[in-house]
Amino acid sequence: MRFTNTAILSFRYNPAEDGRIITITTVLLDEPGVLQALISGLSEHGANILTVNQNIPVNGAAAVQISARTGMIQAGLDNLIEDLRSIEGVVSLEQILGE
Repeated sequence: MRFTNTAILSFRYNPAEDGRIITITTVLLDEPGVLQALISGLSEHGANILTVNQNIPVNGAAAVQISARTGMIQAGLDNLIEDLRSIEGVVSLEQILGE
């Protein structure tokens, strides 16, 4: 197979555009919609999710780590963390990296 119309895209990394990046670690109940509710909560606050890493559930709960860009959050990180902790099915949630 021969490719004739290929394009190479390059992007310059600009740390100023990244804003603040946080990483949270959480334990979620193994129930439908819990991870979706957590992701929706991040989105509703204006966070842009960069990575999600979920472990296989053990004894009805799974560890999940999420990194997100938070430069667009207006209400502050403390409010974001508090709101995420209040989501039904979130067993624990800690901010491990970021401002």
